[in-house]
Amino acid sequence: MSIAFSFVAEPLSATGLPSSHRDGSKVRVAYQGLPGAYSEAAALKAYPLCEAVPCDQFEVAFKAVELWLVDKAVLPIENTLGGSIHRNYDLLLRHRLHIVGEVQLAVNHCLLGLPGVRKEELKRVISHPQ
Repeated sequence: MSIAFSFVAEPLSATGLPSSHRDGSKVRVAYQGLPGAYSEAAALKAYPLCEAVPCDQFEVAFKAVELWLVDKAVLPIENTLGGSIHRNYDLLLRHRLHIVGEVQLAVNHCLLGLPGVRKEELKRVISHPQ
């Protein structure tokens, strides 16, 4: 599960959040990771017409919202396998941002290899712990 953060005076309802500004410009949404990351997919699912902005760290995404470099950030807060993302809970306590919505994204990890290589030929697999 990822959540959307925004810098606002008071919490907003998660219903009807726009993907563009009244002037027609796209909402800029920060996420942690590189283009193609699951977090980018979550940002685009939450705000389909947004301009997704990659950040190399969770802290950078929080700061980008606070400094008005982006309008929102979509960041993970829970993982069904790994549990709570404690770093983002800590950052939420340190920054003046509010949760304004929720998006759930199914993550399917796959084993990839070079064309023609059979599973029986694999000697080593490198992966994220989850």
